[in-house]
Parts: sequence; C-alpha cells; structure tokens
Amino acid sequence: MKNTNNILKYRDIAISIVFILFLVFPTLQKYYPIVPELENTENRKMAIKPVLHIDFLDPFPQEFEKYYNDNFSLRDQLVRLRSSFILNTLHQSPMPDKVIFGKGDWLFLVKNELSEYRGTNLFSKDTIDIITKELLKRKDYLKTKNSKLYIVVAPTKYSVYPEYVPDYVDVINETSRTDQIITALQKSGINTLDLRPELINAKKHGIIYYKTDNH
Repeated sequence: MKNTNNILKYRDIAISIVFILFLVFPTLQKYYPIVPELENTENRKMAIKPVLHIDFLDPFPQEFEKYYNDNFSLRDQLVRLRSSFILNTLHQSPMPDKVIFGKGDWLFLVKNELSEYRGTNLFSKDTIDIITKELLKRKDYLKTKNSKLYIVVAPTKYSVYPEYVPDYVDVINETSRTDQIITALQKSGINTLDLRPELINAKKHGIIYYKTDNH
C-alpha cells in the first residue's frame, strides 16, 4: 500500500513538473533559444508590438493580445504541428473556412467559389442591370476608339472538376452567378466568351487545374 502511495505521489509530482515546463518553456525559448524558430509563411501581416500610452490605455490590452498571439515563441511550430495532426491523422482540412478536401485529395477554395458552385450567392436583378449598363457604356466608348469589348469568363475549379467535389457539398441552385452574367451580357449584345465548355473538353487531354492549387 505504501509503495502504491509513493508511486502516485511521484506521478503527481512528475505531472506537475511537466505542466509547469509547458507553461514556462515558450518564455524561456524566447530569451534562451533551444528549438530553432521556423520562418512564418502566412500570407498576412503579423501584428506589431503596440506602444503603451499612459493617457490612453483602453486599446492596449486587446492590441497586445493580438501581438502576443502572432509572435509568441514556438508559435509556428505549434501551428504546423496542429495542421499536420488534422491533415494526416483526422484527414480533414486544417483551414475549413479557406479550403476543403475533395475526392482524390483535390483541394477547393471556400471563399466565394464554394457559394458560386452551390448557387447560394446569386445576383439580384438590380445588380445584374447595373453591371450590364456599365459594360454597355464601356462597349460604346470603345466603339468610338475603333475597338471592341470582349468579356472573358474564367471558370472556377468547381465548374471544371465537379466530379472531385466532396459528396457533402450540395448544389442549391443549378444556376450560378456566372450563368446569370453570361446570359444577361449575351442578351445585351456584349461579346462574352464562356471558357467552361472548352476547358471541360480539354481536361480529357490533360490536367487543367492543379490538384492542390486554384490555377
């Protein structure tokens, strides 16, 4: 019984020590680097250290928190470790608000393009009229310069490779923003090139979009 109590006691001490080390290690790492820092590859500007103004303290706590969250030691290692765990262990997207995994490990952007594919962000009639009138004005202007206006619609990855979109992504409306604009412009006599049929046909002969990119 005594040996069991000693084991439990040493276990609790060891857990406490490890927990304290986890808390203080990032601070020690900052001033006495042990683990090499990684280069930050995020495509955004990181928060800078705010200046403390005694006569205006209100914004400082929030600004300092943003700075610390962006710059604490070992942040990049932890971010990559988390992403690797979600990707390789859970087989999910580390950033589901930016990119989703399709079939065969194909990646698809979320912002704007997912809504375009699902048909959930359709233009109102007023918006389509505004766009059409503006392009008609430009067409008339270019005509005075002996030039012609051509509108080229570059399709999204979703519209060329819908077979790789994950099954849980449902299409709400078969009509998309692209369909709306192309139909309206063609009815107005504006030269409009829809590349979707050509690219869909071309994919029989090779990859049109990279699996892990949007180009």
